[in-house]
Amino acid sequence: MRHPSVPLADSRIEQLSWLVGHWRGEVKGQPIEECWFAPAGGAMCGMFRWLKDPDTVRFYELMVLESVPGAGIVLRIKHFHPGLIGWEEKYQSADFPLVRLTDREAVFARRNDAKPLLWLVYRREGDADLVVYFDNGSDEPDPAAFFRYAAATAVQ
Repeated sequence: MRHPSVPLADSRIEQLSWLVGHWRGEVKGQPIEECWFAPAGGAMCGMFRWLKDPDTVRFYELMVLESVPGAGIVLRIKHFHPGLIGWEEKYQSADFPLVRLTDREAVFARRNDAKPLLWLVYRREGDADLVVYFDNGSDEPDPAAFFRYAAATAVQ
C-alpha cells in the first residue's frame, strides 16, 4: 500500500496552515482555482472552482478541515453544479480522514464500500506551488486528477 489508511488521531489543524492561500492551475486547458483560509475556531475552510472556459463553471467544491473526536482531522467536501445544486445528499459530504502529515504534505484517505481505497494528496513544492492529486494505488496518478497550482495574488 502506497499510503497509510489509519487516521492520525493526534494532529492539529494549525499543522495544515501551509495550505493557506489562493492557488490557480489548469487541467486539460481548463482553469481551476482553490483557496484556503487560515485556521480559526479549530477548523480551516476552503473552496475549489473548475471552469470549462473563462466564462462557464464546470463545478464547485466547498471544503472544511475539522477535528473530529476519536478520528483526528477530517477533510469534508461538498460538490455543487452551477446554481449551487448539490451532488451529495443534504446531510452528507465526501469525507477523507487525515492519514499522514508532514510539514509539506497531507494525505487523506476515503473509504467507500462500493469502491477501493482512494487517497487525496496535498503537497507543497517550493514556495509557490501546491500539488493536489487523487491516488488509487496505481503506478501513476490520473493526469485528469493531478493539479499543480501556482500562488495567485488577485483574481483577474
